[in-house]
Amino acid sequence: METIRMLSTLGLMGAMRSLSSAFEAETGIQVDADFAPTLALLKRLRGGEAADLVILIAHGNNSYALDARPDGCDAQPVLRLRG
Repeated sequence: METIRMLSTLGLMGAMRSLSSAFEAETGIQVDADFAPTLALLKRLRGGEAADLVILIAHGNNSYALDARPDGCDAQPVLRLRG
C-alpha cells in the first residue's frame, strides 16, 4: 500500500484526521500523520526531516514557515486569516 507522510500542526489535528480517513477510503493510500506544535515541526524540517505534505500555521512573520522548506520543494500558503 502506498503511503503519504504528513506533518501537521496540532491546531488542525481533528480536521486532518477526519480528512485523512476520507482520503484513505477514497484512494487506498495510507496517510502516516504526525502532529506537533508548529515551532517543533519547523525545527524538525530544518534538521532535515522529510514529508510529502507539511501543514503549518504562520505566526507574526508569515514567511518563516516557507523559509523552512528544503531546496527543490514547492511551498505555498493556501489560507490566510486576518484579524
